[in-house]
Amino acid sequence: MPKALDQIVCLMLDITLWTGRKKLELTDLKNVERSQIPPDKLASLGSKRVVDPDKLKIFNTLKKRAERACKAVGARLLGGYAIPESRLNDLVDELEGIRAEFDAAQQDFIQSYDNAVEEWVQLNPEWAVSIRSAADDVSKIKRQLSYSYQAFKIEELGATFAPAAQKGLQEVVGGLSSQLLHEISQQARDAWDQSYAGKDEVGQKALRPLAAMADKLEGLSFVDGRVATMAQNIRDCLKAMPKSGAVSGQDFNAVAGVLSMLMDPRNVIRQPSKDWSLPKAPPLKEKEESDLFGAAAKDTKEDRSPQVTIEPVQETVSESTSVCSW
Repeated sequence: MPKALDQIVCLMLDITLWTGRKKLELTDLKNVERSQIPPDKLASLGSKRVVDPDKLKIFNTLKKRAERACKAVGARLLGGYAIPESRLNDLVDELEGIRAEFDAAQQDFIQSYDNAVEEWVQLNPEWAVSIRSAADDVSKIKRQLSYSYQAFKIEELGATFAPAAQKGLQEVVGGLSSQLLHEISQQARDAWDQSYAGKDEVGQKALRPLAAMADKLEGLSFVDGRVATMAQNIRDCLKAMPKSGAVSGQDFNAVAGVLSMLMDPRNVIRQPSKDWSLPKAPPLKEKEESDLFGAAAKDTKEDRSPQVTIEPVQETVSESTSVCSW
């Protein structure tokens, strides 16, 4: 997929958090002897908090926002995200805005850290010695509470290198279209569960996830010829929706049909021009999804491309007269 590589920037998020937890020691436990607990090879004592965990929630929130920003425009690749070159500058602007919030929150927390420890002691006075003895130095916390990212281009090795050295990258990049379909199917499933399941009408807000999916597909349309068609058909369906008020009746059925079909990417792979105006395809069961996508469907944190074979597009998909057709 050399042409795809030319249009991709790999972006790696490097955001680390300080958990506020320290290893629980035997000396922290009152009236407990070593003989009363299992050996280290069998079990550990766990951890203890040295500050109120609520004071650290902001950092996890900001990390998740950065991850969502990357997922909105890119697909998982090599432990990071494959970002279309055309979307990189806007993404960087968003990530820099999150960085500013992260840095400000870090500074506020560092400045109030000693007070936060003492507040936690006041809430747990019987454990005061244990809490104070476990408190980290602020310089260590500052190092662990960090926000950064790296963006770089990926290039294939030249012909002078052994073919085996090039195989791994070719396989990973070759699976990018499958990874993209997997992520879109998960977004469609989330949208269905959150806004459509058990209903016969929805508000305008419920249409936003479809617009977001169309944006993502358009940006990565170069990875597979059918991706642009998918995005355009979502756009066509959204254009036919009312611009205000509830989405109900045939309009609801049309949108629900698109989501239902997106939840099962096999429909796109096998019949990209199929009429998607009715919700005919049920969501994949867990075993079916595992068979279709392999490990990627179970753990999207790991960069393993779903095991779906995408055949090269050999002909142009004909347009349909239906409003929401595929």
